[in-house]
Amino acid sequence: LLRHPLVPLFAFFLVLPFVVVRLGTTYSIATEILIFSLLALAFNILMGYGGLLSFGHGAFFGVGAYGAALTYTHLAKGMAIPILMGTAAAVLMGAVVGFLLMRKRGVYFSLLTLAFTQMFFYIVYRATAVTGGENGIGGIERSALPGLDLTRPLTYYYLVAVIVGVAIVLIWRLVRSPFGRVLLATRENERRANCVGYDPKRYKMIAFTISCGFAG
Repeated sequence: LLRHPLVPLFAFFLVLPFVVVRLGTTYSIATEILIFSLLALAFNILMGYGGLLSFGHGAFFGVGAYGAALTYTHLAKGMAIPILMGTAAAVLMGAVVGFLLMRKRGVYFSLLTLAFTQMFFYIVYRATAVTGGENGIGGIERSALPGLDLTRPLTYYYLVAVIVGVAIVLIWRLVRSPFGRVLLATRENERRANCVGYDPKRYKMIAFTISCGFAG
């Protein structure tokens, strides 16, 4: 277990908040590093393993955030349900957008993801009654958990570290599963993968949706 490649990463997560404080920043910066690390790994599913360059993953990051915020504001307080709803919103949006964009390849796919991102930005910016426009959605607070004071930045950091750690383990298992190996094969040679019975479009569609879910 100690020789597992993820062990050094998790050890780094344990000491990261103390490192950033010694460098003159705050625990909140360490928390943001964790969140954007997960976003990068989500993007790596699509580009690193699927060979698809997306300029629009920031939109799915935003869909997850707005989904969680709107759920908290209008449906359910707390943390668990808003996080799950935000993730589900990103997965659903990823499935719809992926279905539409997988008809294109190469630079056309990338440019269409950029166009989608611009469209998403325009909608969010204009729908002030729902999203708050440039002011965002206010009134969201960290809910208390048994035995945890989440108003303390260091406690909140380690909660985020646990969530991100679980997500990283899931991504690790995914890319090293038979699905991940087929995805690599389609990245290297779509025609050959198709000839041995795999549908490259279907695998890339699934990878796109999963990647959007982790981004959200």
